[in-house]
Amino acid sequence: MKQNRTVFLYLILLLAVLIFIDGCTTKLPKSKSSTFPVEISECDKLSRFDNELFWMCYINIALNKQDPTICDGLQDPYYRTDCKAIVEGISQDTSFCDRSEKSDDVNKCHKNLAIAKKDISVCNKVTIKSYKDSCYAIIAILKQDTSICTKVGEIYTKDGCFRSIAIIQRDPTICRNIQKELTYYANKKLQKEDSGYKDGCYGIIAIENKDISICNEIQNEEFKEKCKSLVEQEKFFSPDN
Repeated sequence: MKQNRTVFLYLILLLAVLIFIDGCTTKLPKSKSSTFPVEISECDKLSRFDNELFWMCYINIALNKQDPTICDGLQDPYYRTDCKAIVEGISQDTSFCDRSEKSDDVNKCHKNLAIAKKDISVCNKVTIKSYKDSCYAIIAILKQDTSICTKVGEIYTKDGCFRSIAIIQRDPTICRNIQKELTYYANKKLQKEDSGYKDGCYGIIAIENKDISICNEIQNEEFKEKCKSLVEQEKFFSPDN
């Protein structure tokens, strides 16, 4: 009984994600050069997929323009503070981080410095595993480089790294790198035998690309059929037709 309830909840979450995407009128611009978005308006479109992806988009633009005030556009105070700390650290070097006497502060400083410079060699100075994994993943996403995702040790962070790059590039082949059989939606995790996180990756990209063939990669049959239905709706109502 408990297992059936878990399966039911899993399906509800998967369908809710596709219905939510179906209701969105703005579309993520198709990647032409495998780079992160360069306009704030494009960041806003990412918010419907992932809050952290939205945050990283702001960081990337603020770094490129070397303007920490861009971070003020982030409503969440945690994301806003982190964004500013990263952008303001772009002119620092590793010796600046080593001045702190607290280990946690040193690790955070090295992580932020690495992200600011998009330099994974600085991530190697981070000694706290979760910080180091996050350091690699964020730089991988900012640089749109899946090879850096492979350096991440923790599986959820690694899967998130691949998923984020797949969504930005609208490339379903990147979804194949997702390993853990978990589904993450609305910041919740449901343990399930099906590869929900991977299915969600395929579903989002199928709808964004209006490509029904991508839906066939989805393992869950009910989710697969819903994906196909929504792709057909996108194609029918598309102004390109």
